[in-house]
Amino acid sequence: MNNAGYIKKILILDDSADYRKLLTTYLNSVFKNTELVEYDPVEKGVPDDSFEWSEYDVLIIDYNLHPNNLTGLDVFIENSKNNEMPTTIMLTGEGNEEIAVRAMKSGIYDYLRKDKLKKELLKISVQEAFNKHNSYNDNHISIDEVRQLAKHEAQTAFAAYKVQYKKIYANKEIRLKTERLKLKNELKQNQAILDEIKNSINEVEQHDSLADKEMLDLKTQQEEAEDAVLKTNWKYGLEEELNLQLEEDLKTFKDEMVQQKKIDLDIMTQMENAKKAKEESMAAAIKDNKNLLNDISSQLNQDDSSSQLT
Repeated sequence: MNNAGYIKKILILDDSADYRKLLTTYLNSVFKNTELVEYDPVEKGVPDDSFEWSEYDVLIIDYNLHPNNLTGLDVFIENSKNNEMPTTIMLTGEGNEEIAVRAMKSGIYDYLRKDKLKKELLKISVQEAFNKHNSYNDNHISIDEVRQLAKHEAQTAFAAYKVQYKKIYANKEIRLKTERLKLKNELKQNQAILDEIKNSINEVEQHDSLADKEMLDLKTQQEEAEDAVLKTNWKYGLEEELNLQLEEDLKTFKDEMVQQKKIDLDIMTQMENAKKAKEESMAAAIKDNKNLLNDISSQLNQDDSSSQLT
């Protein structure tokens, strides 16, 4: 970035070659020692954070950029966090108050409409943008110097505080050692009292342990008796359940036997009926055969009588 008193380099970013040339021609006439650089986003693509923004003092960017449907405002916002981003003037062919407000809130220095743009207005805008750019850099340097001075003073104060802290800490450590020794002696005395109390408790517990053992034995016997009663009741209940099940199974078996006998009787009846029908059918067949034999015999006798007469 240029910290001198004149504008060293201006970048013109516009998708119209004719308008870029028009701006370059005019600005060259008013800023004699300034280098004007034209950038075609259609041919080169939209510049990103890797672009060398620090080479330029002022950026003039068109709002309506055609590549990838991006706008000049999109490009500025995308790179606005870059500290090397130059002061920016945005031009647009279509006036829009909402866009203008967004642009100014985003950090755009000036927003100018192409259809109302005057040469003198553009010159003033570029010069004031550059002046703001230089003023920011000067303030930025001053802030850095203040920060360095504050850092040095903080280090000096910290060193003094460290010495004072060591002195306070040494006195505090002596006081703590004295208090620890006092507490250690008190602890010994309290421990002796505690040991005496524990011994007394142990004697009482030994006397109580015999009574506790007898009570425990009685409780164990009670639990064993209760367990035996529970087992007996369970077995009794189980036998009752088995008897009921056996009775139910026996009843079911009897019902099945009765049903089976009924089925067997029906089958025997059907077999008898079938046998009777078969015998009747055979008797009828035998009768028919006898009648047929008689007819044949009669016919043969008639034939013999006829032959003898002949």
